[in-house]
Amino acid sequence: MLRQLDIQRDLFPDEYKSVEIEGRQYFYVINEKTTPLTRGIAVLIADSGVSMLSQQGLAPLSHRLNTFGWTTILLSAPDTAFTAANMAAPAQEGAAEIPQTEPTNPAPDDADTDAVTNTEADLASDDKLTDKRTIPPPHSKTAESDIDAIIFEQHQQDLISLLKVAEGQVDAYPGFYLVIGQGTSAAWLAKIFAEAKSKTPDALIAISAFWPDRTYNQLLPTLMSATSLPVLDIYSASDNEWVLSTANTRQTTATTALKLHYRQRQLLGSPRSQQKADYLAKEVHGWLSNMGW
Repeated sequence: MLRQLDIQRDLFPDEYKSVEIEGRQYFYVINEKTTPLTRGIAVLIADSGVSMLSQQGLAPLSHRLNTFGWTTILLSAPDTAFTAANMAAPAQEGAAEIPQTEPTNPAPDDADTDAVTNTEADLASDDKLTDKRTIPPPHSKTAESDIDAIIFEQHQQDLISLLKVAEGQVDAYPGFYLVIGQGTSAAWLAKIFAEAKSKTPDALIAISAFWPDRTYNQLLPTLMSATSLPVLDIYSASDNEWVLSTANTRQTTATTALKLHYRQRQLLGSPRSQQKADYLAKEVHGWLSNMGW
């Protein structure tokens, strides 16, 4: 797998581990807790296409959780490919479509500037950014971005196999079993646990959960409320429209379903802030402490 090759290239052999499950080799990184207190083991799975070692993934959060008494396991999401169109956020009506073959840093024209997210101007004002992004994407064919059903199922099965890597380590560490997912991985984890297709952890933390598909994405609030385990639903005003379009519904559905131990939290400030991992870790620690962990 591509992400596994990244690990072999970036780390020394004694800095990662591997295991073979169902004929496939998986690589993972264990970071031991750095305090005498033992809370348990936390499994972190970044978004699809994001390396487990990337600053855009969950590696910074992993190290912060170590200071709270958690041993962490970093895993990369399966490499099951989506189409380029599916991985994009839903387009606004009239917005220019940006071909995938354009240079990484093209000079933006007026149409492109309107379509780009996370601009410095937006990040300068949280209120402005929130007002802009809490509006659900318009109903249009470009906003539906269907994921092929076979690809969807294959990615789910690959993720279930990946969770077996973590399950093989859980018994070696006393305490709670926590799973943290980011982006599409968070959405699939909510579905897997709601349908009891893998060992149920003691809690799930979903960070910026979404599917780049309107039909699947609309199922996410129901799946989160249907899980028997506690759920911390974290999102940011700078997230893409797929995340924000269901944010209110996720909270409303959990409330009307009388789901116990559901909390939704919106992160404030710039997503590029160096303090983001600290912010996330404190939200996680505060929520778990409130439940008596």
